[in-house]
Amino acid sequence: MRGVEEVAVADAVVSDAAGRDAVGSEAAGRDDAWSDDAGSDARAGALVAGAALLRVHGLARSFSGVQAVDDVSFDVAPGETVSIIGPNGSGKSTTMNLLTGVLRPDAGTVELDGEDVTRASQEAINARGVARTFQNGRVFPALSVRENVFVGAYARQRALRPARRLIDVPVLRWVSLLAELGLALVPTRGVRRALREIDSETDAQIGRFGGRLTPRAQDAAYTLSYANRRRTEIARTLVQHPRLLLLDEPTAGMNPTETAEVIEQLQQLKSQGQTILLIEHKIDLVMALSDRVLVFDSGRLIAAGAPADVQNDPRVVRAYLGAGRTRRRADAADAADAVTAAGGAQ
Repeated sequence: MRGVEEVAVADAVVSDAAGRDAVGSEAAGRDDAWSDDAGSDARAGALVAGAALLRVHGLARSFSGVQAVDDVSFDVAPGETVSIIGPNGSGKSTTMNLLTGVLRPDAGTVELDGEDVTRASQEAINARGVARTFQNGRVFPALSVRENVFVGAYARQRALRPARRLIDVPVLRWVSLLAELGLALVPTRGVRRALREIDSETDAQIGRFGGRLTPRAQDAAYTLSYANRRRTEIARTLVQHPRLLLLDEPTAGMNPTETAEVIEQLQQLKSQGQTILLIEHKIDLVMALSDRVLVFDSGRLIAAGAPADVQNDPRVVRAYLGAGRTRRRADAADAADAVTAAGGAQ
C-alpha cells in the first residue's frame, strides 16, 4: 500500500512540471539543486515572519551512523497548516518524534511558543498543548471507542490530576499517582464536574465522525476497521483541544471516500484556527489543506513554500523520481510537443 501511495504522490508532484524547461534543465545534469544555496533557500521558505508557535532550528538525529534528520529548521505560525512530504525514509516521522519528546535530538532546538522544549518529556510537551497521532495508529485495543477518546480528555483536566507537576520527579511522582487514585475512589464535587465535562467533550468528538464512530462508541477498538481506529486516534487528540495538532499520515489505509471525509473535517479545524503540522503521502490532501509544504529527502529539508510552488520545484521532482526517470519524463514531454507541432504543420 505504501509503495502505491508513493508512486501516486510522485505522479501528482510532477504532473504540472513534466514538460517545463526548468525541469528538463534540472534533470539534464544540474547539481546545484543539492548545493548549500539550495538548502538555504529551503530553510528560508520554511520560516515565517513574526511570532511562531513552533520553532525548530538545526535539528539533527542519527542512528548507528545513519543521519535520519540533518540540520532541519522551520517554523509553524499560529493558525497555520503546514504539511511535510517526502519519499519513505526521508526523516518525516523521526522529525515528529523529535518534536514530541519520543526521541531526543543529537543537536538543534525545539521551541514551543518561545519556550525551549528540546529536552522535555512527552508528558511535559503534551501538557503544553501538543497532541499527536502516530504513523502506525495507536489505540487501546481492549477499551471501547468512547473510553479511548475519554483518556485524551482526562489528560488535560487539572481537577483530576493534582500534583501533576511531580509526575516527572523520579521519587515524588508517586505522590501524584496516589492523589489521582484517591480522587478516583472518593471524587470531590470538582472531580464530578470535570467528569461530566469530559463526558460531553468525548461525545462531541466522536460525533464529529458521524456514522463512522457514533454507532460504534461502545465497541472495543480491536473490533474496528483500520480506518475507524485512525478516526478514534484523531478524536482522542482533538478532545485535548491542542494548541498544536501533529498528524502522522492520518488517512493511511483509507479509500478515496474516507480520505475526502477526513479532508473536510481537517478543513473545518483549519477554519476554526487550529494549528496543524501534517505528514502525508496523499498529494491531493496536501494541496487542499496546506498553507505551506516542507519537502524532506534523506533527512534534509530540500524545499519549502506554497503548495503550488513546491509541486513544481525541480528538487522535489528529483527527490521523488531520481534524475534518470525525471530526464526520461522530460524527454517524453518534449517528444510529445514535437509530434503535436508536426501534426499541426501538416
